Amino acid sequence: MNLYVVEGTTECGKTLQTTWYNADVVARNEDHAETLARDEFRKQGAFKEVIINSIECIDEEVQS
Repeated sequence: MNLYVVEGTTECGKTLQTTWYNADVVARNEDHAETLARDEFRKQGAFKEVIINSIECIDEEVQS
């Protein structure tokens, strides 16, 4: 398992307000990291679909 940092945003078209989300997740690969991060973003209060801006592996072979 690897440690990934995932960043994403949501935008409100009426107010042009952008909300940023950030999550550190332990995952098998980038696809798994994206899935886990979307769950975390919902816990952080994201009520709209989050656009993933970046997924970066910051540590390899971490304990889950």
